[in-house]
Amino acid sequence: MHTRRAMSLVETMTSITILAIVLGAMTSAVVVASRAMPGRNDRIEAVTQGARVADRILADLAYARSITLTGTSTLTAVVPDRDADTLDETIVYAWSGVKGGALTRTYNNGQPALVATGVWDFAPSCLSRSATISTTVLQESTEQLLHYQPVNGLSPPPGLRNPYSGSPSTKDVTSSRWLAQHVHPILPSGATAWSITRVLLSARVRGDDAGVSRIEIRPSLAYPGGPSSTVLQDRTMMESNLGSSFSWQTFNYTSVKNLSPDTGVWIVVRWVGPSTSAGVAYQSGDVADHFAAYAESSNGGSTWTQTNDAAIAHALYGTYTVPVTTSTAQTRATTLRVRLNLSSDAAAVLETSTRLMTEPVLVVNP
Repeated sequence: MHTRRAMSLVETMTSITILAIVLGAMTSAVVVASRAMPGRNDRIEAVTQGARVADRILADLAYARSITLTGTSTLTAVVPDRDADTLDETIVYAWSGVKGGALTRTYNNGQPALVATGVWDFAPSCLSRSATISTTVLQESTEQLLHYQPVNGLSPPPGLRNPYSGSPSTKDVTSSRWLAQHVHPILPSGATAWSITRVLLSARVRGDDAGVSRIEIRPSLAYPGGPSSTVLQDRTMMESNLGSSFSWQTFNYTSVKNLSPDTGVWIVVRWVGPSTSAGVAYQSGDVADHFAAYAESSNGGSTWTQTNDAAIAHALYGTYTVPVTTSTAQTRATTLRVRLNLSSDAAAVLETSTRLMTEPVLVVNP
């Protein structure tokens, strides 16, 4: 029978030494591991720091006019003027997406400023609603025929027609006979203004073709409403440019704008000289627009005699302005949310939000 031999003193000391080394190594590993893992205090510090950063962002953008979200980690906002230059400001918060990277803020065209370091997550987002925005603007029409008066047997201007047969009459323009035609176009409902672009008159030579006339646009006086002495704009008609038969002459106007829809104007053919300056196509009776008026002055425009049953042949072109309402679908941000983590500890993530009273326009880009 064999008996187990007891360990010698040397063996015992060797075993104790090895055991001490192993236990020391294990203790060191535990310490290193414990130090590598975030503690409760580290987590609280990360959340507290993140809350300060998130609150700053929310306060900075609380009155934004528009918000654009690009990707998952960039927010661009337009906010009201902050530097008294009457212009809106642009603020950009951005994180590269690299774990442990920096969160920056860019103001207008400045350099990015550091907001936070050690960022492991930054994700701005918005709650939103759909809205329809109606906008009313004043829109000017293209050039239109605003008023046309043909006379017996006169060839019409291009694109128009003349229902009257017979032969046109002539009104001579002399020092003792100035002619005037009142025009008050019928505009679309809601029109706020109108303008004159050109006037066509039909005229011919009466004499030695040396005559000069001025084709003036004048406002209308109060009742009985003859031509005012004010000339809004005028053009020259040279008799040397006319023929022996009637032909349409075009006079362009660039300054007769924003006339009230409630009032008309007078086209005045003013004699300049030297004798009979021109003959103008004219009709008495059976006038298409009985709300218009024809007038003559025998004393150089001091007084005028009017009739509602005669007219100078004319075509008046111009534009009018009307309000136009358009509807646009928009997405409006109602709440701004920020998710932020300034630690590698997933439990340190912070999520906070604020109500956007201005409900800015929201754009989301990939």
